[in-house]
Amino acid sequence: MKKRSQGQVAFEYLMLAAIIGFTVVPSIYLFYVYTQQSAERIAQTKLASVARNIASTAEQLYYSGPPARTLLEVRMPKGVENVGLVKEAAAGKSFLIFNITSSGGPSQVVFPVKVPVNASFDKSIATQGIKTLQLESYIYKDQDFVLITLSP
Repeated sequence: MKKRSQGQVAFEYLMLAAIIGFTVVPSIYLFYVYTQQSAERIAQTKLASVARNIASTAEQLYYSGPPARTLLEVRMPKGVENVGLVKEAAAGKSFLIFNITSSGGPSQVVFPVKVPVNASFDKSIATQGIKTLQLESYIYKDQDFVLITLSP
């Protein structure tokens, strides 16, 4: 009779361990997935803030006219692979394009700039951390624009 009782206790311990395992392991997985998604949303929000800051500063300098210039410090978030600029000459608009990688794979995030902008970016702008950008208003051949460069 005593052996049967010890077997029952062992079985109850195994059942308790299984129940704990079935509740703790999925909880840990859900927590991990949630934190990853939150980190990606935070990085995308920071990227949108950087782009809005660049765009609004470029607009201010454009309307101030030459020789307006400023230095702008931005904190580039993790996951940015490349930064580029596309100009739409007919409309006088420019678009900042950020190539990013996330858990969903590579994608592009595009932000409009309402004024003509020229930019000279190298690969180092895409690395995570604080970057100092120089924005300067120019007139060249009766064309007003803002030049954005990475300050050394």
